[in-house]
Amino acid sequence: MVRITEAEARSILTPQRSGALDGAYAFTLNPYRGCAFGCSYCYAKWFTHHTDLEQSWGSWVRPKLNAPELLYHQAHKLAGASVFMSSATDPYQPAERRHRLSRACLEVMLSMLPGPAKVTVHTRSPFVLDDLDLLLRFGERVQVGVSVTMDDDGVRRLFEPHAPSIERRLETVAALTRAGVRTRVSVSPVLPSNPRRLARLVSEVTTRAFVDPIRFPRPEGYGREIYSAHHLGRFLRPGHADAVARELRTALGEENVYYHPRK
Repeated sequence: MVRITEAEARSILTPQRSGALDGAYAFTLNPYRGCAFGCSYCYAKWFTHHTDLEQSWGSWVRPKLNAPELLYHQAHKLAGASVFMSSATDPYQPAERRHRLSRACLEVMLSMLPGPAKVTVHTRSPFVLDDLDLLLRFGERVQVGVSVTMDDDGVRRLFEPHAPSIERRLETVAALTRAGVRTRVSVSPVLPSNPRRLARLVSEVTTRAFVDPIRFPRPEGYGREIYSAHHLGRFLRPGHADAVARELRTALGEENVYYHPRK
């Protein structure tokens, strides 16, 4: 059972000055705090800065009811800027079906003149298709990234038991691509998979991919124990992420795959 607690936020845009998004995006936009998908490895729970919230990640969500209003008042910051929605939550988790905050934020950005030059929507949910009409209105300014972290749904159930299946995610990418929306599959983080099979599945639905190895803010509580319990330790070696990136580049072309290796 996920506990929904409506809240008001003090700010809605987070400047990007470090990490994987730095240089590619000026701001991140998170209409919700917390995430019902509660993926075991999610780094976002680290940023709750609260032990109880971190340990109960996945069981609570706080919709930021004033997110669209805050965004409207930040229009001057977004003129010609790039925005990533979302970095610390899934903008199309089940709560979006009720609160429609992600949709409202897209509507606000569409109303801005001039508005952001680039908007990337990042999700693992087919509910993003609810807003296909808005996404198409952005034209070339929008891209939808769908997280496909592995090729095997059995593995998905180990690490992401409450998230949509891999099949549904791939179907979502295919539907967006057919409709004319620019798409990208995010293999982020790289989880246990068959690199060649994963690359084939991705190449059937899109022409672009982003690859980012897994990282653990803490040694416990972020999925490392799952690797140990299911004898998956070999997939933590750097060579696995390298192999995934290599197979995707073979399938999609060198220029269409961005690999963010971690030192």
